[in-house]
Amino acid sequence: MTVIPSEASSIGNPLVRCKDRDLPAALRRDDNRQVLIRENSLHYRWGKIALMPARSNISVGMGGWDLWPFEKVFYPSPARKGFRKLAYYSRFFDCVEINATFYNTSFTPAQVARWIDDVSGNEHFVFTVKLFKGFTHTFDAGERDIRNVHRLLDMLADRNKLGGLLIQFPYSFTNTGERREYVVRLCRTFQP
Repeated sequence: MTVIPSEASSIGNPLVRCKDRDLPAALRRDDNRQVLIRENSLHYRWGKIALMPARSNISVGMGGWDLWPFEKVFYPSPARKGFRKLAYYSRFFDCVEINATFYNTSFTPAQVARWIDDVSGNEHFVFTVKLFKGFTHTFDAGERDIRNVHRLLDMLADRNKLGGLLIQFPYSFTNTGERREYVVRLCRTFQP
């Protein structure tokens, strides 16, 4: 059991932060959803569970929104006419990785605007852009790819929808001086 500080405690005592069902039976009290509160290194008292803040720095999402395992399990079936998977997805998650950017850099402003519009019902929603494989795997990306990635990042950032840039290298990309320099150059290239 982990005892951690909590600002929600009325007298500033640390609270046990876990759900009632996760407490061993000897430490659980079913009345009023109470848990043990640490008074000092040897003493605990029963108290109310502290509430977590409404918004944390942690977002939960998937590595894409058009994934075959989601079909008929997550998305409604049959889908109604005009159904937008990303709009539906954003009702349940606060972020998503744009996996398609790993394979292509030529997304139009209209496509990006549609993604942003699809998630407009979730003000906390952000996108993580997966960097094009030409920068991380095949090393054949050019100036046009750099411009296209910047345009995409800028469009998302301008609407406060950019969560981050994922730069994922293959296992074979080992730690050498030359490769560390490449990573630094790559980060500088896409620095906001």
